[in-house]
Amino acid sequence: MSEVQAQALCGKCKVPVQGPDEPADDSVFACRECGRSDTYANILEEVGNHFRDMAALALNAQMERVARSSKMISVTGFEVQPREYRFISSVEP
Repeated sequence: MSEVQAQALCGKCKVPVQGPDEPADDSVFACRECGRSDTYANILEEVGNHFRDMAALALNAQMERVARSSKMISVTGFEVQPREYRFISSVEP
């Protein structure tokens, strides 16, 4: 399995947030463009939520494409509601 390196980006400016090189959960990171900031723990949670939701959207889109090409398959399920994220991942699912 390969390892993927990702950065936490400001959701508004799409630039990497800056903070300590060896952060603790309560370390503060901030966007150098707009000043949006939060703790390392909160940023990791928000980035994880963003990545999870983007992966769900990608899977939904793929399933819809498969279902459209078949008369025997229909897709029903939850829809991921778009929202604004304070912090996002630099890696797309």
